[in-house]
Amino acid sequence: MAEHYYVMAKESWNKEEAYTTGHNIDAAVFNLESGYSWANAELDTSAFDAAADARALAEELVTGEPRSMEVSATLDAVHTAIESLATRINQLPKDPGLALDEPIATIAPEIEPGWVLVDEDIWTDLPDSAGRHLHDAYGAYLQGRAQQAATEINRAIFDLELQAGRATGEDRATLLSSIRDLGDLLVTHDQARANLELSRHQYDHAIAGASYALARHHLEMAEADWAAGLSTSTGYDLKWAASYLARGRVWAHQLNDESAEIHLSDARRLSEALIAGKAKGEVNVASRIESLEQEVMKLRTALLAMAQ
Repeated sequence: MAEHYYVMAKESWNKEEAYTTGHNIDAAVFNLESGYSWANAELDTSAFDAAADARALAEELVTGEPRSMEVSATLDAVHTAIESLATRINQLPKDPGLALDEPIATIAPEIEPGWVLVDEDIWTDLPDSAGRHLHDAYGAYLQGRAQQAATEINRAIFDLELQAGRATGEDRATLLSSIRDLGDLLVTHDQARANLELSRHQYDHAIAGASYALARHHLEMAEADWAAGLSTSTGYDLKWAASYLARGRVWAHQLNDESAEIHLSDARRLSEALIAGKAKGEVNVASRIESLEQEVMKLRTALLAMAQ
């Protein structure tokens, strides 16, 4: 992934697409640092400096006009770090126990979207990252700040892409559809600006749709986790599903629904109990997941109505 985004960054820079170049550099650095973490290794001095310079450059590319040589030199340094990672990976012992040797929390990547350890050997991306970016994008749109809105939309898209990488079938298709809808909020030939000429209704629909896709995805994950006997992971995915469902209902203007509030409250309480390992045996987890799925489908119906 780091190599892929490095190549994408070079291509976009050759096309003089500064904003896209910054986005791709940021993604390359994220995956580079993740790779070192999963290899149970810390970046050496040159790789650490390259990552720091690249993050700073990525930010500048959104708002400034760095010189071509600075971008090219930084990209070269990032690629050198990626090659060093590849060498390190090839030197790792290829034994059956390697898959059990997870990175420790102290060396998890600290940049967005971030990673958290939710069980002894289960890692996942920071769940509220996409929600925060969707909220900030909407706020920037309302304030007429096109560039900031575009920045937050692209960050939300990046988070959704990460989730789509974990999804399959219709779940994945729903996430990819929401990514396309968010992309439609940007000016077609200028990805550095959001399209402020679109109506508030169109922003409501796109952002509610992204929330729906994430709620559905986390419910799918919760169902799979519970079937696999992973109670802690079930708790986290149930928690995030409820969070995104609640967000989506706000943007879809689906408030004052007493049954939805009850199901959301039940799901939140159950998720906390599962995470704490205090869920009572008589609680029917599958039934609670099904109840929340019904509320997610009600949100989908609201989205279809909005589209008309």
